[in-house]
Amino acid sequence: MHKQAQQLALRKQALLVKIQAQRQLLSLQKSELSGSLNLAAASQRLGLNLFSRAKDHPLLTATLAAGLVLLRPRRVLSIAKTALQAWMIWREIRPPSSGSSKDVPSA
Repeated sequence: MHKQAQQLALRKQALLVKIQAQRQLLSLQKSELSGSLNLAAASQRLGLNLFSRAKDHPLLTATLAAGLVLLRPRRVLSIAKTALQAWMIWREIRPPSSGSSKDVPSA
C-alpha cells in the first residue's frame, strides 16, 4: 500500500509540473497573440482613417491615384490585384451584418 501511495504522489508531482509548463506556454502564446492583435487593430484604425480622409477629399484622392497610375502602372496593378483578393477574402470571413439582405428570408 505504501508503494502505491508513493506512485500516486509522484504522479501528482509530475502532473503539477506539466500544468505549470502548460500555463507558462499559454502565457507566452497569449502575449504573442496580443501583440499581433494590437498590430491588426492599429492597421484597421489607420485604414479607416485613410478611407474617411479619401471620402472627404475625392478630388485629391483621384489626383493621387492618377499620379500613381502614370508613374508606376505595374505596381498599381499589382496592388489593385492584392486589394481585390483581400476584399474577396474579407467578404467570405466577415461576420454577417444585421442589415444584410442575405439574412432576410424571401417571401
